[in-house]
Amino acid sequence: MPRFERRPVVIEAFQMTKERKTDQSDWPEWLLRAWNKKRNEVGSLQTKKEGSNAGLLELVVSEGYWTVKWDSWIVRLSHRELSQYEPDTFAQLYKAVD
Repeated sequence: MPRFERRPVVIEAFQMTKERKTDQSDWPEWLLRAWNKKRNEVGSLQTKKEGSNAGLLELVVSEGYWTVKWDSWIVRLSHRELSQYEPDTFAQLYKAVD
């Protein structure tokens, strides 16, 4: 049976904290663009308005909505789509590069 190895992929990522939500001074440009997109537009980042997670952020993706919990990493993949990972999952998948 053929075997495959995951290719190394360099991504851009930003760890979202409660403090960083209100102070956007260190947000990368690609995340600010997502924040400024129309509400509910695929690729946008917005504040969750309803439910038990109201006040948290959420990413609008083609599959629906992903809640971004505090300290999660928001990732811009090579094809420019946004994703999010909880800290322990992010640490298993990625390591810092120069």
